[in-house]
Amino acid sequence: MKNTLLFIFLLLISAFGFGQEQNGQGQKGQPLVKNKKELSEHDRYNVLLNEMDGTFQVRSTDETKIPLLSENLLLRIKDARLYNQSIVLDIEEGISVFIPSQTEISSPTFVKLDKVVSQLKTIGYDEK
Repeated sequence: MKNTLLFIFLLLISAFGFGQEQNGQGQKGQPLVKNKKELSEHDRYNVLLNEMDGTFQVRSTDETKIPLLSENLLLRIKDARLYNQSIVLDIEEGISVFIPSQTEISSPTFVKLDKVVSQLKTIGYDEK
Protein backbone atom coordinates (compact mmCIF):
# COMPACT_ATOMS: atom_id res chain seq x y z
CA MET A 1 0.00 0.00 0.00
CA LYS A 2 2.82 2.42 0.90
CA ASN A 3 4.57 1.67 -2.38
CA THR A 4 1.37 2.36 -4.32
CA LEU A 5 0.86 5.73 -2.58
CA LEU A 6 4.50 6.63 -3.16
CA PHE A 7 4.18 5.71 -6.83
CA ILE A 8 1.02 7.82 -7.24
CA PHE A 9 2.69 10.76 -5.43
CA LEU A 10 5.75 10.60 -7.70
CA LEU A 11 3.53 10.25 -10.75
CA LEU A 12 1.58 13.39 -9.80
CA ILE A 13 4.76 15.37 -9.16
CA SER A 14 6.15 14.28 -12.51
CA ALA A 15 2.92 15.21 -14.29
CA PHE A 16 2.88 18.71 -12.78
CA GLY A 17 6.57 19.25 -13.37
CA PHE A 18 6.54 18.24 -17.02
CA GLY A 19 3.14 19.80 -17.70
CA GLN A 20 4.49 23.32 -17.21
CA GLU A 21 5.75 23.51 -20.80
CA GLN A 22 2.84 23.62 -23.20
CA ASN A 23 2.99 24.94 -26.74
CA GLY A 24 6.54 26.14 -26.15
CA GLN A 25 5.41 28.71 -23.59
CA GLY A 26 6.05 29.11 -19.88
CA GLN A 27 4.28 31.22 -17.29
CA LYS A 28 2.08 34.08 -18.51
CA GLY A 29 2.47 32.97 -22.13
CA GLN A 30 6.13 33.98 -22.38
CA PRO A 31 8.20 31.82 -24.73
CA LEU A 32 10.59 29.40 -23.11
CA VAL A 33 14.25 30.05 -23.85
CA LYS A 34 16.21 26.92 -24.60
CA ASN A 35 19.99 26.93 -24.94
CA LYS A 36 20.14 30.65 -24.16
CA LYS A 37 23.27 32.13 -25.69
CA GLU A 38 25.14 34.95 -24.01
CA LEU A 39 25.43 38.18 -25.94
CA SER A 40 28.88 39.15 -27.07
CA GLU A 41 30.56 42.09 -25.34
CA HIS A 42 29.96 44.21 -28.44
CA ASP A 43 26.26 43.27 -28.58
CA ARG A 44 25.80 43.96 -24.84
CA TYR A 45 27.36 47.39 -25.34
CA ASN A 46 25.13 48.20 -28.32
CA VAL A 47 21.96 47.06 -26.54
CA LEU A 48 22.84 49.20 -23.52
CA LEU A 49 23.74 52.21 -25.66
CA ASN A 50 20.47 51.91 -27.60
CA GLU A 51 18.44 51.59 -24.38
CA MET A 52 20.03 54.75 -23.02
CA ASP A 53 20.05 56.72 -26.27
CA GLY A 54 19.15 60.35 -25.63
CA THR A 55 18.79 59.90 -21.86
CA PHE A 56 22.14 61.34 -20.78
CA GLN A 57 24.61 63.94 -21.97
CA VAL A 58 28.39 64.01 -21.62
CA ARG A 59 29.63 67.56 -21.09
CA SER A 60 33.22 68.65 -21.52
CA THR A 61 34.95 71.90 -20.66
CA ASP A 62 38.31 70.67 -21.94
CA GLU A 63 38.50 70.33 -25.71
CA THR A 64 41.63 68.17 -25.43
CA LYS A 65 39.76 65.33 -23.71
CA ILE A 66 37.70 62.80 -25.59
CA PRO A 67 35.13 60.99 -23.43
CA LEU A 68 34.97 57.24 -23.95
CA LEU A 69 31.48 55.83 -23.61
CA SER A 70 32.50 52.45 -22.27
CA GLU A 71 30.07 49.81 -21.03
CA ASN A 72 31.26 50.53 -17.48
CA LEU A 73 30.48 54.22 -17.84
CA LEU A 74 27.05 53.48 -19.30
CA LEU A 75 26.28 51.16 -16.38
CA ARG A 76 27.50 53.81 -13.94
CA ILE A 77 25.17 56.36 -15.55
CA LYS A 78 22.27 53.93 -15.47
CA ASP A 79 22.87 53.12 -11.79
CA ALA A 80 23.21 56.81 -10.83
CA ARG A 81 19.86 57.86 -12.36
CA LEU A 82 17.34 59.02 -9.75
CA TYR A 83 13.58 58.85 -10.01
CA ASN A 84 12.66 62.49 -9.26
CA GLN A 85 15.93 64.41 -9.48
CA SER A 86 18.26 65.18 -12.38
CA ILE A 87 21.94 65.01 -11.47
CA VAL A 88 25.38 65.80 -12.83
CA LEU A 89 27.94 63.04 -12.40
CA ASP A 90 31.59 64.12 -12.42
CA ILE A 91 33.63 61.61 -14.42
CA GLU A 92 37.00 63.33 -14.30
CA GLU A 93 38.30 66.88 -14.36
CA GLY A 94 36.64 68.71 -17.22
CA ILE A 95 34.16 65.92 -18.03
CA SER A 96 30.75 65.39 -16.45
CA VAL A 97 27.53 63.62 -17.38
CA PHE A 98 24.10 65.19 -17.08
CA ILE A 99 21.55 62.52 -16.11
CA PRO A 100 17.90 63.60 -16.25
CA SER A 101 15.52 61.99 -13.77
CA GLN A 102 13.39 59.00 -14.66
CA THR A 103 10.23 61.12 -14.40
CA GLU A 104 11.70 63.69 -16.81
CA ILE A 105 12.60 60.99 -19.34
CA SER A 106 9.12 59.46 -19.07
CA SER A 107 7.44 62.80 -19.74
CA PRO A 108 5.75 63.11 -23.15
CA THR A 109 7.53 66.45 -23.64
CA PHE A 110 11.03 64.99 -23.12
CA VAL A 111 13.39 65.66 -26.03
CA LYS A 112 16.31 63.27 -26.51
CA LEU A 113 19.66 64.76 -25.56
CA ASP A 114 22.78 64.86 -27.71
CA LYS A 115 25.31 62.35 -26.36
CA VAL A 116 28.18 64.84 -26.17
CA VAL A 117 28.16 68.61 -25.85
CA SER A 118 31.46 69.99 -27.06
CA GLN A 119 33.65 69.84 -30.12
CA LEU A 120 34.61 66.34 -29.09
CA LYS A 121 33.64 63.21 -30.91
CA THR A 122 32.36 60.13 -29.18
CA ILE A 123 34.47 57.01 -29.50
CA GLY A 124 32.54 53.80 -30.07
CA TYR A 125 29.46 55.55 -31.44
CA ASP A 126 28.56 56.11 -35.07
CA GLU A 127 27.36 59.66 -35.40
CA LYS A 128 24.34 60.19 -37.61
